Amino acid sequence: MSDSGEGGTTGNERNREWYRKLVEEANDITVVVASDGTLMYVSPAVERLLGYTPSDLIGNDWRKYIHPEDSDALFNVIDALRTSPSSAETVEFRCRRADGTWCWLEATMRSRLDDDIGGIIVNNRDITERKERETELQTTKERMKMALEGANLGVWDWDMETDEVRRDELLTEMLEYTS
Repeated sequence: MSDSGEGGTTGNERNREWYRKLVEEANDITVVVASDGTLMYVSPAVERLLGYTPSDLIGNDWRKYIHPEDSDALFNVIDALRTSPSSAETVEFRCRRADGTWCWLEATMRSRLDDDIGGIIVNNRDITERKERETELQTTKERMKMALEGANLGVWDWDMETDEVRRDELLTEMLEYTS
C-alpha cells in the first residue's frame, strides 16, 4: 500500500512541508550556526524582527551583528555548546537591526553539530520591550532611593496577611533599632 495522498504526495513530504511552514510562519527567529560561526540557515521571521532577508545573513559570521559588549558572552555560550552538545543554553544579547539600531534578543541554543543539522540551532525572540521596562524600573528605584535619602526619610512595609513589618536601614537607625 502506498503512503501517498492527493496528487501523489507522501506522508513524509506532507510532514516536511508542515514543519517548513511552521518554522517560516513563526514570530521567533530560528538560526543554524555552523561550528565556525557562519550562519547556515535563517528563518523568514528575521525580516519582520530585524529587517534583513535570510539571504542577507546566510554565509556571514554571526559576530558581525552582535553588540560588541555582548559578543564575548555569546561566543562563550556557543563554545560551551561545542563541547557539551546535549545541553541547551539561554542567553540575552543585543543584535543590530538592518536600520542600524539595536534590539535585545533572548536566544535558546542547542548543539546539533553531530547530526543531520550540522550546526547549533538558535531560537531567538525579541525582548527589547522587556529590557526597556527593566531599565525604567531600575531608574525609578534609584531615583526613589536618592529622594528618600536626600529627604532623610525611612521606609517601612507592613504585610497585613503575615503581620510582618520590614524597615529599611535608615528607618531602623532613626528608631534606634538593630538589624
